[in-house]
Amino acid sequence: MSEKVSITKSIERAFEILECFLDHNSELSMMEITNYCNLPQSTAHRLIATLENQQYLKRNPENKKYYLGTKIVQLGAIGIKGYQANLRTIALPHMIKLRDLFNESVTLFVPYDKYRVCIERVEPERPLKTVLKIGERLLIDKGSSGKILLAYMSEENRKAILKDYDDKIASTLAEVKEQGYAISIGERDASLGAISAPIFDAHEDMIIALSISGPIDRIYNNEMERKIEIVKQTCHDISNALGYRKR
Repeated sequence: MSEKVSITKSIERAFEILECFLDHNSELSMMEITNYCNLPQSTAHRLIATLENQQYLKRNPENKKYYLGTKIVQLGAIGIKGYQANLRTIALPHMIKLRDLFNESVTLFVPYDKYRVCIERVEPERPLKTVLKIGERLLIDKGSSGKILLAYMSEENRKAILKDYDDKIASTLAEVKEQGYAISIGERDASLGAISAPIFDAHEDMIIALSISGPIDRIYNNEMERKIEIVKQTCHDISNALGYRKR
């Protein structure tokens, strides 16, 4: 094996060791890391020692297990800052693709108190379309994206937002969460329909609702099942791009 290939292999294995902790393992023993990565013990020991020297791993003196070190924390903080700034940029190509496929408006919403706030929007090239500006606020208890945001927040937050929160609403939101999408027909505007699904981050938290919307007769038609599946897949693709791993 050439020196270049050997170095590349070592780098790959070092990343594999760090990625062991992505499965919510806060601490791992040498043997657990060896088994997770299917490495010879001597190789695992050498790579772990290097990562420890570079402060990417630290060792708990009490149980002798390893955990992520300060360098990872520092890189993570920088990554989160960049992730927040680039979230819209990451989602935008997927939104454009969805917009072009169905020639309808595509919007990203985040929750804010009793509102859902538009943070990104792409419009179709057709005269009859929904109109919404980035930064505009809509009540969270109306529309498919509102259902998504409510369904994935804590019950405590829902109760604080919804004055008339009852068993019927709870059941509806539980169904939305179970099926992974929501539909609205004429809820905010009698002439409009929408399909929405959730977008998740690397921590498996729902952070955004994506919505495709337009006149009811263009949303609620014989292509609706196809639209639902493609909206869900688009959200899954964006979630993956944000580091989400669960299927």
